[in-house]
Amino acid sequence: MKLKILYSFAVLLFSFGVLFSSILRSASVKYSFNRPSENYQTRESKVTIPYDLPSTGNVSPGHFAWGMEVLRDKIWVLITTNPAKKAEVLSLLADKRLVFAREQFIDGKADDGMLTLVKAEGYLEKAVSSAEIAKNRGIDTTNLLQKLAFSSLKHREVMEECVHYAPEDAQPIIIKEMGIPERLFTRVSNMIIETGGSAPVDPF
Repeated sequence: MKLKILYSFAVLLFSFGVLFSSILRSASVKYSFNRPSENYQTRESKVTIPYDLPSTGNVSPGHFAWGMEVLRDKIWVLITTNPAKKAEVLSLLADKRLVFAREQFIDGKADDGMLTLVKAEGYLEKAVSSAEIAKNRGIDTTNLLQKLAFSSLKHREVMEECVHYAPEDAQPIIIKEMGIPERLFTRVSNMIIETGGSAPVDPF
């Protein structure tokens, strides 16, 4: 009996995940770019930020289980009530989406890559806002703010890399999106200085 209940629950959860994924796809902003030139030259950013991006695992955007992954992430954020810990979770999700976006641009999937990149910067912005709430509540955010500062710089670095893989009509949009981590770095740096710390140097 218990096995039947567990099986039914698993099927229901999977079905809900697939439905949730379909809803996300239909509700998301769609991008449509020209195919990148076959003779583009691979070029990495001249700046390398000392910040390690996370492993993304086996489930990526486009995978049949991606809806479950997104649902899990949203629940994870929802149940994390401590603003400092929530900022850590949001930062991790932002970094993972950044890695996915870079992979999609490299694979020539600029439409999907742009959508994922926008999601990444949205998560990063929420992470900084949550960290600010934690700081204003008197929670120790010394290490968190340093992490977010370096993460913002890393996002800028990877976005510069994505520009070189993207079609010409996608490049201006990526460059515009770069304004988000730039602005967030300034915002986090100011918070670090307010708490008596020393902010990282912006190498860009």
